[in-house]
Amino acid sequence: MADAKLTLTLTVDEISALADRLEARAASVVMRDQPQQCADMQRAAHLLRFLLCSGVVHKTVVIEVGRRC
Repeated sequence: MADAKLTLTLTVDEISALADRLEARAASVVMRDQPQQCADMQRAAHLLRFLLCSGVVHKTVVIEVGRRC
């Protein structure tokens, strides 16, 4: 039996909303005691926005869940 691959499909709007949520969580008062995690969330949000603005993502992205480079 072939392994079923789970995929996640995200649109540009969904990626942008994810970046917004990551940035909001990083700025949250609740996260102030975890500065490294806040910094990671900020960097992830910036990376997503960079990819969107640079034209790497045009309409949708399909990600194979669990796959690492």
